[in-house]
Amino acid sequence: MISMLSKADPSTEVLLPASSSSANPLSSGLQSGRYQTKEPSPEDQPIYSAKRNKKKSKDKKPASENAAVAAPEVNAAEIESEVVPTSPPVPAPTLGDQVRDIFKGGAEHTGQIYREQVHPDDVRNNKVEIDFASGTIYNNSTSNLAYRNYYSFAPFMKAGAHLWLTPLVGISGSYLSSFSETIPSALSSGSTVSVKSEWTQLSIDFRKFFGMSRRANSLNYGLFYDQYKMNVSQAEVSRVGLNSAGFGIYLNARVPTAPTYAWTFGGEVLPSVSHSETQTALNLQSGTSNTASRFGFFLGGELKLSRENQLIWMLGTRVEKDQFSGASNLADPYSGTTPNGVGVVNTWTYFNLGYRWGQ
Repeated sequence: MISMLSKADPSTEVLLPASSSSANPLSSGLQSGRYQTKEPSPEDQPIYSAKRNKKKSKDKKPASENAAVAAPEVNAAEIESEVVPTSPPVPAPTLGDQVRDIFKGGAEHTGQIYREQVHPDDVRNNKVEIDFASGTIYNNSTSNLAYRNYYSFAPFMKAGAHLWLTPLVGISGSYLSSFSETIPSALSSGSTVSVKSEWTQLSIDFRKFFGMSRRANSLNYGLFYDQYKMNVSQAEVSRVGLNSAGFGIYLNARVPTAPTYAWTFGGEVLPSVSHSETQTALNLQSGTSNTASRFGFFLGGELKLSRENQLIWMLGTRVEKDQFSGASNLADPYSGTTPNGVGVVNTWTYFNLGYRWGQ
């Protein structure tokens, strides 16, 4: 019997009450000889702990409470940094909002809100744009009076600037000047007269984009003032200088076919133009009074190297009709008759290539 007890697992001893161990003679016998009863250490009592917890199961807390206690602490700042806003984006200011805020002093604020919602490479991010272009222009003037009947073909240079007060509202100006331009003399066959043509334009511009994408179609429209001059030497005896100026409206469309290219086309109308003849040694008056109007249209394109750098081209025409009342003060040098009601149709056809810088 002692041999069997000596082979027993000492850990089973801890399951017996302490009082019964001291009262049991077998237990006291185990403490003699080569075997000694050893008190269990806290590390050696997983079975005892399980038994004790089982006996006190009625004091055990619910699983939900235990989970709450066991849950690790979470830093509130970390949670806030991962929160994604669910509120809708701020609507982009409309054209009306931007026009109103120009006069209220908040144009910079509304413009910034608008620009924050477009692609960084979108041209709407440009506040200033400067154009340089060069090309050729053909001028054909037809009339029933030889002094107003001529043609010319010459190169020209053009420079322009756009200042966008907001992404949709701006002002602009441009200047074009021909060089090495000549027209035939009205009195001597084979002779030419040196002239210089100048175009000056100022405008108030508005834009409407049909979407926030870089490939969104858009319309440019506005009111502009335009002046045309043909300068001739005051000593000239066969030609007179010309001056035409007036207010008009324009409408241009921009149709991107890729993020880097867009087609442009549009037109302009000046319903009433103030037209006059600048006196030279010829002293011509084609009539006592006149009415004039002008219109034009163009087709072009924009190759965007980047938002700041673009290559542009344009092919267009302008037509001005001048109608005089009364008789000319000079007879026609070819027919010898004095025309009454002189009419003039002046057509300019031009082509240019240029560069646009934006910032």
